[in-house]
Amino acid sequence: MEQIVIQNFKAIRNINAVPIQIREMTIFVGEQTSGKSTVAQLLYFFKTLRGEVVQK
Repeated sequence: MEQIVIQNFKAIRNINAVPIQIREMTIFVGEQTSGKSTVAQLLYFFKTLRGEVVQK
């Protein structure tokens, strides 16, 4: 199972970062400006990074 740890990035401010378990379907729920879109963008970036590096 994949996981990501995000600490002090954009709207995500935390002292004790907890790993987020990434499954086939992961749902983020929270208030506005809590960092849900930031997590989604980071997941997309890291999922596509390997393919981009290998292709070039």
